[in-house]
Amino acid sequence: MLKADLAFEIYSILEGRKLTQVKAGEILGINQSDISRLKNGDFSRFSVERLFGFLNRLNRNIEIRITHSEDRGGHQRVVAV
Repeated sequence: MLKADLAFEIYSILEGRKLTQVKAGEILGINQSDISRLKNGDFSRFSVERLFGFLNRLNRNIEIRITHSEDRGGHQRVVAV
């Protein structure tokens, strides 16, 4: 789920900038077919660390916070601001 959340954020930024897949690939340092894979939900070629790197190239900071949970299970989420 984390990869999906990160990829969605990356693609949302690219869409917001109205970039072609080729131009987006140039910015991220990947080819157009990998941009297409991100768009279509195929994250198998991308590690979480690699997706973090893409976000950094899109001028985004990444912050990971670990907090105490009131319930036993805890939860995970990605929040883009």
